[in-house]
Amino acid sequence: MTVSDSNGLQIIAEADGGDDVFESGIEILVAPDDDIVSPSVRIQSPSNNAHLSGEVTFSGVASDNSFLSRIEISIDGDTPDTAGGTSSWSYSLITNSLTDGEHLVTARAVDASGNSASDSIRVVTENGQSIHLVSPNRGTVWRAGTTASIQWSTINLTNVMIMYSLDGGTSYYELAQTVLDTDPEWGNYRWRVPNAPTERARILVQGYFGEAPVESEVFAISANDNPVVLIEPTADLVATAGEPIDVVWSAEGVDFVLLEYSLEDGLEWSIIDVVKVSDEQWGRYEWLAPWVSTPFARVRAYVSDGASSTSDPFVIQPPTGLIAGDVEVERINISGHIPKDFGEVDKLTIQGRKVKMGASGAFDANIVVPVGVESVVVSMEVSRNGRSKKRLLRVDVTQAQPPIEGLEVAEDELRAFLGGKGGVLTWVDGGGTIQVLDFRGSSPQVKPLSSDIDCINPLISPDGTRILYSVGSASGPKLIRARDLTGGSPQQIGAGDVAYWHITANGEKVLYCDWSDKEDNGASGKTYLQSIEFGGTTLVGAPTVLHDRAMDAGVNGDGRWLGQVYNNLWAYDGLYDREYPPSSFFLDDGVPADHQTCNGSMAPDASARLMTLVIPHDWVRVFSYNAELDHFEMTSQFELPAGSQEWEFPEWSTHPGFFTAVLRGPDLKFSVYIGKVSVGTGVPELLRITRKEDNATYSHLFVAP
Repeated sequence: MTVSDSNGLQIIAEADGGDDVFESGIEILVAPDDDIVSPSVRIQSPSNNAHLSGEVTFSGVASDNSFLSRIEISIDGDTPDTAGGTSSWSYSLITNSLTDGEHLVTARAVDASGNSASDSIRVVTENGQSIHLVSPNRGTVWRAGTTASIQWSTINLTNVMIMYSLDGGTSYYELAQTVLDTDPEWGNYRWRVPNAPTERARILVQGYFGEAPVESEVFAISANDNPVVLIEPTADLVATAGEPIDVVWSAEGVDFVLLEYSLEDGLEWSIIDVVKVSDEQWGRYEWLAPWVSTPFARVRAYVSDGASSTSDPFVIQPPTGLIAGDVEVERINISGHIPKDFGEVDKLTIQGRKVKMGASGAFDANIVVPVGVESVVVSMEVSRNGRSKKRLLRVDVTQAQPPIEGLEVAEDELRAFLGGKGGVLTWVDGGGTIQVLDFRGSSPQVKPLSSDIDCINPLISPDGTRILYSVGSASGPKLIRARDLTGGSPQQIGAGDVAYWHITANGEKVLYCDWSDKEDNGASGKTYLQSIEFGGTTLVGAPTVLHDRAMDAGVNGDGRWLGQVYNNLWAYDGLYDREYPPSSFFLDDGVPADHQTCNGSMAPDASARLMTLVIPHDWVRVFSYNAELDHFEMTSQFELPAGSQEWEFPEWSTHPGFFTAVLRGPDLKFSVYIGKVSVGTGVPELLRITRKEDNATYSHLFVAP
């Protein structure tokens, strides 16, 4: 087939001798060589001066007297990108990739002869992410080998990376790859200052994907002659699980060295041993490698003045030739996705192998679990335009323990949920008796506290030695008692509603309040403060009135704030003698929180946070004080998990990261759960503790330090 025009242009299409000849029509588009007419183009959406955030689609129309070749989109005059379509076109832009503020967006239409025309609009990006770096400041001097606090706050960022520089910011080194707002280190990261004296140190904090980077002012690191130097293991070591590794160091002027190891590149540390100068193994310690598979093992030598020396990462792998048992985990499937904010990904590798991703950024990968290991550390790395992000995932492979007798949870499962910590859990069973589970030691058992019945609101002391509780009807006045957890007679504290511990360096007290009718919102009662004997329950002196309202949500960790939740929310700032009535509480969208509430408590730390049950039992919410706006606003909303009908009796634990609550199922039976406190709206991470048939109600958790 031959196509020609009046200018002598010919295009010939021939069959190739096979069966795969052209089966569809051929469209030949030829631009006149005398075409000097420019096309037209118009941006239809968004409008000029539009304020944008997140992912936005730009769209418009274009036309030409012959035909259009392409539509190009450029931002602030940068290298253009090609839009989809021509006469009707669209272009997707992730505005998070731009700095907040005004930007010029230009659409340029180009025809086949090279003629072009453009249309431009100005838009304002407002993604609102920011970081405020509190410490260090100009003039700060941190001593090498000591622990310093890097402090920051964020807006619309829940995950940050921390880096440091020793040359004024010319080059940076990764300090913490990711710190989540649910981590204990959030906002206050403890950094072991390196032994690298300089007058030009800087800290850089930015979002996990590079958002809102902020540098500190230049500060100094002063010299500290390190008294300990770790010599072995070295980076080229490939150790075998279960076999000895030589840990070699030199030290001067110290009495002992604490040896530790990490399997996750220094994210967490475990003790190997404490070696004294007088020990035979001083200077060279034979350590049996744990049964793990990891390329990120480290060893650290630590001495009493805070100085330490850490090895480079090395490999621990299981021995070859092991035979799998009857039940053996051989592979683990990992599923995940790369957030859109990261942009187009060049490569994703897991354990050094390239992994394919779907159009939405989703991926799946199988991880081999070597026979016999107790832990596997998995490395996941994603790269784009020369920059990369790495995550480490540790999977523990352990033999499951049976549940603690009478409960739904095993001891190791309970400890793992609490980050390896022990503690004491107490709850009121269906018969109104207080049950206690002390899992600070081995082989924990559930034991009744006493023969008291009709008990409510048990609260363990911050030191984990005593318990407060009330005896009587939940909807009326009660007797308030205190007991030692190990036994003994109860101490009558007073009469009223509920009581809370208030233990500080200045003394030990019990805070309790009168019973107040629901409609009174605490106004028909008072709150009292009763001193007690240090470490005991014996009363010291008479109670004093702390507040002229029954503040039934108790006191926060430093004693400044009181809370009230029965019917409506109320708070009191004791430092400035200021009341915060229900009109001072707002939801996260700015709407007044005028809903009915019941049961709750103040946070056990120095923050002004109030946790409460929302009627009709659909949510547990946390309201936090906003000093700038001088009011409380919702920062957490815990939704019901699937299969549950109601929340009941939420109570903050002695640790600000955990709470206990009861969930009612469709069978109208209750179970106690431990939950993790998180920011935002969603179903919290939960661990079921009691059986349904126990119909447990009020509960409280002490988390050991």
